Amino acid sequence: MKHRSGRPVELGVGDAVLEGRLTLEPGVRGLVVVVNGDWGVRYASRETEIAESLEREGFGTLVIELLTPDEGADRSNRFATDLLADRLGGVTEWLDSRERTADLDLGLFGVGPGAATVLRAVDGRGTDAGAVVTLDGRVDLIDGLESRRVPTLLVVDGSNDHLLRSNRRAYRALGPDHHRHVVLWSEDGGSATVSAEAISLAASWFETHLHDGA
Repeated sequence: MKHRSGRPVELGVGDAVLEGRLTLEPGVRGLVVVVNGDWGVRYASRETEIAESLEREGFGTLVIELLTPDEGADRSNRFATDLLADRLGGVTEWLDSRERTADLDLGLFGVGPGAATVLRAVDGRGTDAGAVVTLDGRVDLIDGLESRRVPTLLVVDGSNDHLLRSNRRAYRALGPDHHRHVVLWSEDGGSATVSAEAISLAASWFETHLHDGA
């Protein structure tokens, strides 16, 4: 599948206007919202790489910035998980209201701190999604996770002890049904790039769970 850069979109969510990049090809297998976890860095490279890789796997993507540029400059906003989760809920409502995206099965992909936003959105805010994937998720930023039925894949670099421990705790809290925890060992001790194996796991997870009605 030939990659296209997508088109910029502006989403009115509450009193904020959020920026994103939406890429849709005819006949996509679903739409994955990739949440930027590197607040203050517009269209962070890892999230962009994830979106481009999922597009090559046949998915539509929306790379979304949940903070405005001014908000992102204030570090106190970068870990405001409840605010960010509410914003993500508004994004999914926006997608449901648009003709091109309303009928697409929706998945969420959160990276680093963005993983906490995604998990809070589906756990505490009732955001509608068919499947969730997190990569090196800062799940320690939230507490009170409970077992739920949204299929969730937690992928973590096993060379990072802190992330490994917190993701294991999150997996136990979510419960084993419909969930999976995968550790990927990095030879270079961690990297800003995304491994082909991580993308393959994510694409398979979305392909399975966005279409099985779980």
